[in-house]
Amino acid sequence: MSVNSEDKHAQIATVPSATINLVKNVIAAGLLSLPWALMNASTTVGIGLLAIVASLSGYSFLLLARCCLMANANTYKDIGVKAYGQRMGPVIQAIMIAYTFGSCVSFIVLIGDFIPNVLGNYFDYDLLKNRVFIIMLVSFVFLLPLSFLKDLNPLRYTSMIGVVCIVYACGFVMAKGVSAGQIQPSADILEVDSDLFRAIPIMTISFAAHYNGPKFFEELGNHMGNFKKVIIAEGFIAFVFYALTGIAGYFTFGDATVGNVLNNYPKNDQGALWARLTCAFSVIFTYPFAFHSFKKNVDQALPPTPLDGYGPLNPATAPSHYKSESIQRRIFVTVSLFALSVAVAILIPEIEVVLAYKGALFGSFVIFIFPGVFYLRLLKLQQARDSLKSKTEGDDGEFEAMLDPLLKEEGRLPPLPWSQRALPTFLVAFGVVTGIVGTIVTIRKQIG
Repeated sequence: MSVNSEDKHAQIATVPSATINLVKNVIAAGLLSLPWALMNASTTVGIGLLAIVASLSGYSFLLLARCCLMANANTYKDIGVKAYGQRMGPVIQAIMIAYTFGSCVSFIVLIGDFIPNVLGNYFDYDLLKNRVFIIMLVSFVFLLPLSFLKDLNPLRYTSMIGVVCIVYACGFVMAKGVSAGQIQPSADILEVDSDLFRAIPIMTISFAAHYNGPKFFEELGNHMGNFKKVIIAEGFIAFVFYALTGIAGYFTFGDATVGNVLNNYPKNDQGALWARLTCAFSVIFTYPFAFHSFKKNVDQALPPTPLDGYGPLNPATAPSHYKSESIQRRIFVTVSLFALSVAVAILIPEIEVVLAYKGALFGSFVIFIFPGVFYLRLLKLQQARDSLKSKTEGDDGEFEAMLDPLLKEEGRLPPLPWSQRALPTFLVAFGVVTGIVGTIVTIRKQIG
């Protein structure tokens, strides 16, 4: 199939509706760490990096769309399997398990940031100001029951309200920045050092919705032109929103800016209290979406167990529906994964640390590395097929006999022209370098 061809799928989304849904997927409470990211990168360098990440993120979305066409696939995992075979499936699954686990942990960490500050302002009880107690209380009263939901469709309304809550919180940050009327002297306009690599992972996950990219493309009827419009609009909206929030927060607090900028405001500031409360609401009702994805990836990776009611079965002979029939397994897996995310959130109280590792270790793969390598591989395979088709003159048996060894050995595939591999190769290199250096810098800051 030609990279420029488009499968005829029924279009169930319009450009405006797809743009709104994608923006809703991208913008989350983590953007409250953008002022901290600018503190590490400096204002000018930080905004420049934000623009670069936004552009590369958009380009990565378009590569995924082209991969969908070449592979005739409509999920992230299926694209990888079509490109590298079944061996790539578990790799993608492992990365997505880690990535969605990071999302679950980050939401619980934010609950520990928001709620104690709200309750501590109204109630003079030390227990209600205790971060660990509040995390345990909210987690087991709200998050655990929500984690057992099979159908998340009823939460679509709270999800939309949650986006409004985040917009309000960021509007508060912007308004405070404007009302301050001055820039903190400690706010750097231009400075370059290794700390900028702590900022890039935060910026990376701020534009992350790539695992759902093929789904958005399919909902647009695999129409590349409409998908480009959605990606451009989403990238512009997110960039403007992030840049204004980051600049307002950083200029207000300078080098005192913390990972969650709402923690910089006085605990008795009424606007900040409402911002924390609305963000807590958003986080509580967004958590089930992250946990559902986390559990789904883990559940698919786990083999059958005696908890499934079938005894110690071989995965190859287990009924295809065994997981849905086991209440015991569902309870065990849900509670275990939930408890793990709560435990890690208690141990790592800094949201910027959680987001940095999530972005550097796993976000770089999902957003930059995988889309680039998948595209390059699929383009090679497509050109090899086209070349062999012309040589075998329509003899399918001869064609398959010549193609099979090429699919098994990467080195036997014909090289791509530099013009076709330059940008995808840069995308992969950017992900590798920023992922490795970002992880090293974050570790050094923690132990230093």
